[in-house]
Amino acid sequence: MGVKTSELDQVSCLFSPKEFGQLLAQAWLNGWDANDAKKLAEKFEKEYPYFGNIWFKGATLSCGVFDGGWVILDKEGVKHIIKRHILTRAYRSKDKFKYLSAQDIMREIKETIRNPDDVDCGKKPNSMLLVRYSPKLGTKMAVVLEKVGNGWYRIVTAFPASKY
Repeated sequence: MGVKTSELDQVSCLFSPKEFGQLLAQAWLNGWDANDAKKLAEKFEKEYPYFGNIWFKGATLSCGVFDGGWVILDKEGVKHIIKRHILTRAYRSKDKFKYLSAQDIMREIKETIRNPDDVDCGKKPNSMLLVRYSPKLGTKMAVVLEKVGNGWYRIVTAFPASKY
């Protein structure tokens, strides 16, 4: 399997060509079709600028009060989702997106933020875990938010949550 420079240019703003090539090679060595992984990663990267701001209605948890606010998806969050939950199996304990389109993943993230079934404290300060059952996934979808300012949150990661 060869990776063309023109293909790498499409995701160059997130990964260096060398880094992206290594991720694709790793996906292929671990049994996942690298072409499918590459296509999904590229589409996800193209879709994220159109994610927009989503309103989170807020939550009162044992770890603190999280007021309502706008949620953004930044490059750091996109890079994490692509690297850990789309492209590689290096993190074998991590659940992967395999059978959804990039638009479906974005839609599921938005729905989980708007209408979570459960909200829990995150592992880090100023973070929380939102979980929602997704009929499209056939399992639960989890989104981790981090408070970055007054009325603003960023998506740290999102994944199909078989554990919750």
